[in-house]
Amino acid sequence: MIHRLGKPNNKGPRPNIARFLRYTDRGEVMPQARKHLKEKDFSVFDDIPNELNDLRKKHREQLKDARKKGQIIY
Repeated sequence: MIHRLGKPNNKGPRPNIARFLRYTDRGEVMPQARKHLKEKDFSVFDDIPNELNDLRKKHREQLKDARKKGQIIY
């Protein structure tokens, strides 16, 4: 299912949100979309809740330090 956000305007294209029923479908589509749309000046991102994004930002430095030490992080 795909839908657009916001109201139409002359400022540029509106963001679209695609919802996948299966994670495997998303895993196949996202890399292809990033590869093909990059050539056309479009971007593809995951829609992440603000709470999760803030949590990730908070731990980003720890992640970088651990990777520099050679630890496997996921």
